[in-house]
Amino acid sequence: MSTTLPTLTSNPSNASISVRKYIYHLPYPLPLGTPIPYTPNLPTYNPLNLDPNASEPTHTLVLTTPASTFVDLRILKRTSGFDTEAPNNGKPGRLEWGFAGVSRSVAVLDAGQPMRNRDDSGQDGERASSNAPTSISTYTCTRLGNGNGNGNGIKNGTWIPEIRHSIWTHTVDSRHPLNSPFMPPDEGDMYPLPNNPDLTLEFGTAFNPLTNMHMNYEEMWQDVKIDVCGPERLKYAVCLKLEQPTTNTRGVVVRVGQFVQGIVKNGEQTTVERWEFTGEGEGEGWKRIVNIGMSFVPCVVTFRPTELEIGGKVRYQGSEWVVDELVGWE
Repeated sequence: MSTTLPTLTSNPSNASISVRKYIYHLPYPLPLGTPIPYTPNLPTYNPLNLDPNASEPTHTLVLTTPASTFVDLRILKRTSGFDTEAPNNGKPGRLEWGFAGVSRSVAVLDAGQPMRNRDDSGQDGERASSNAPTSISTYTCTRLGNGNGNGNGIKNGTWIPEIRHSIWTHTVDSRHPLNSPFMPPDEGDMYPLPNNPDLTLEFGTAFNPLTNMHMNYEEMWQDVKIDVCGPERLKYAVCLKLEQPTTNTRGVVVRVGQFVQGIVKNGEQTTVERWEFTGEGEGEGWKRIVNIGMSFVPCVVTFRPTELEIGGKVRYQGSEWVVDELVGWE
């Protein structure tokens, strides 16, 4: 295998490690005039008289490569002292949701106006969101082209972060069959928090399988610093993909820095893994911290990126994974 990296074809700054800090449910549709974002003002300002506390029932981690392939795994926290903090025994009950695919985002051009669905070009779509708020909190909104000629989110001498509308297209989903025509949309509006550049608030609408109803929600995401691991000189992002129509199997493995996650869907069965590099000391190194399901997930292959090459094959028991992405940067 190659010991040199290919020429960069995507921007390493697009790579990310994100941890969800909380999820908060809001009414659907939203009452007219509901401020969005809502949760950063809690508990001081709570005009809908909702629960004043946001919570996080899972260990949720999202890894995104420079080319925007992602793996999102949501593992339920333990509910008794007999459970481990993260399941590593193959049992499926702790997988709240797992999915992988490709993400994209566009700038929201009309901050201060109702949110709309947008087409691929980033322009306003024809259908306005029926549950859109009538206004957006000014401390997190931007107006591109706001009359001062610079169009860079500066208004009255104050920098205002840019809102982006993000869409995550699922190619593997633990809740849905492969290639299902009924895969629900997954998209939301992303609000950077000006006082903490590592935090981003997501507002969106989704179907809640627990209540069998649609809901509005806010999720707070925190960026995690991407690290160099052990003796490696560079930070690495690696993506492996499996496509096996004859057995109705598809899989994605993504490494970003010190984390690796993988998901495989084989018929009705889902397997997920999560690994973390914990250090170079004795008893440290790459540790598997989540294993749910029975299929093979080649996360360990990503531990030696200099032995991989784009288009290279990883074969195991009749399955053939392909190295789809390989990026190293300082």
